Amino acid sequence: MSDFGSGSLPLQRKIAAGLIAGGIGAAVGNPADVAMVRMQADGRLPVCQRRNYKSVVDAISQMSKQEGIASLW
Repeated sequence: MSDFGSGSLPLQRKIAAGLIAGGIGAAVGNPADVAMVRMQADGRLPVCQRRNYKSVVDAISQMSKQEGIASLW
């Protein structure tokens, strides 16, 4: 009989599910967080060095094109 139908899940499976969910959330959310930090720091740069991101999507797009996808993490 499956544990899913009874409503009780062993502690090990709950921990594993939490770790997996957290890892997926971090992998999905981190690029937006990196973009937001860069957008905030962009305002402190000299005018000639600013990237002038228009939005988070624009920042993610520019970073991935110029620095590669790995720069988002």
